[in-house]
Amino acid sequence: MSLALKSNNIATNYLGNINGIRGKQDWVAFFDFENDEYTTQKNGVRNTLTLAETITSNSAKNMAVKPQTMNKQGVRSYTTAATDVRRWKIGERFGVLIENEQTNWFANSAAPATQTISAIPAGSTLVASCIGAGSLVITGAGIDSIVVTEATPKTITPQAQTGAVTLNVEVVGTLSHVQVVRCAGFACVHSPITTTASRPNSGNDQLEIKQELLSSLLNTDQPVTVLIESVPMHQTQDARTMYNELRAAVETATLVAGIGMNKTSDVRIASRIVSLIKADNTAQLSGSGNAQQSTLNAASTQVAYLTATGAKLGLNGGDIYTAAAATNLNKLTRLRLAPALSTPQVQQGGNCIITKLAIFNRQMSDAEILEYSKSWN
Repeated sequence: MSLALKSNNIATNYLGNINGIRGKQDWVAFFDFENDEYTTQKNGVRNTLTLAETITSNSAKNMAVKPQTMNKQGVRSYTTAATDVRRWKIGERFGVLIENEQTNWFANSAAPATQTISAIPAGSTLVASCIGAGSLVITGAGIDSIVVTEATPKTITPQAQTGAVTLNVEVVGTLSHVQVVRCAGFACVHSPITTTASRPNSGNDQLEIKQELLSSLLNTDQPVTVLIESVPMHQTQDARTMYNELRAAVETATLVAGIGMNKTSDVRIASRIVSLIKADNTAQLSGSGNAQQSTLNAASTQVAYLTATGAKLGLNGGDIYTAAAATNLNKLTRLRLAPALSTPQVQQGGNCIITKLAIFNRQMSDAEILEYSKSWN
């Protein structure tokens, strides 16, 4: 006679929590951009998708030379179309890349030569970076002289400037690319923007979960939870008191809500939500949670629990922020990844990679929200 053992756990509980999600594995979708695995589950049935079946890209790239992408080994190449889904490796992490529109103020960036950059708008905070074995020496009125190498990009903050900013950029040694961009959101190194004598804006990356896929997964009479891990692009020290970026935007028939982070000069971060009414562009809700200590370039896990009567946000296992005034945010029709929003209100897009994204469609306790926000940490 033999002994047969049968588990009393449902099949959606993974032994050993191998995908890094803390808590119940009853998601309706789990998209692992880091490992190129895209799975949905409904009524106990799992379905495997491709990236092309998961994401729509409507990127508005406006570059003379196509934007760069990167494989998991860190090898760069140029995309074949502006609407390609770009990937990027940051340290040992890998995911889909979303960047806010930027302008590279350094002319002829692929053949770097010493130059003076003028007419940069007053009050700008900038990041200088380069690729190659050489360096940059940057000086100018109202700034401290800085030296930039490939390994040490730097923030430039002109002090007490009431007029346009002028920078003297000296190229020392051999470089293959130079970049000077104004910060939009967090101060960080943008992927290479190749310029000629002209300096067009790069345009935004615009990625979203396919609307028909999202619709097929959700019962929007129930709460919807979005769990997302992001890694910022190479950040540099920033003296600004407070600045922010989106990590997701949800949309219903009547609302647009940006979900992101505030960040301070001493590297504290907090969850942030801005919910706006489409019809008249007024704020339904705007607020942020308690700031918690972080470090430059650290990955963050965010939870946005969206219901008919409010929203709750969790970040890296910290305090839950309750936004009780938000209504019907669970009736999702769109889910965009770290987008730049121009309407109903301007909100800064992300400069990051999205590594993981899970969607749940049920009631959650505060304890569950807190536990999910510890995922992948």
